[in-house]
Amino acid sequence: MAHNYFKMVFDFDYYTDIHNLICKEIHQITQVLPTVHITHFDYNDLYTFDHKLINFYSHWHAHPGDVNHYSQFGNQHVHENLIYIIEQELDQQS
Repeated sequence: MAHNYFKMVFDFDYYTDIHNLICKEIHQITQVLPTVHITHFDYNDLYTFDHKLINFYSHWHAHPGDVNHYSQFGNQHVHENLIYIIEQELDQQS
């Protein structure tokens, strides 16, 4: 059934436009806040954030698993990266 949806109904350009509109809104809301955007998808040719964007796409492929789609090591790596970035941001603010 889902296969038929993607084959018969899904419009890539439409959903790309919707994605970009949502990201633009998020960007406007978070522009004045210390923000880190993360993704786990191939994010080429999509909305460009002025804020820091961390792409874990290749990491996700290297460490797939059952929890948040990552292995235990993969989740730990994402966690450690985010903690490091948050700590850097806090150091810059003080």
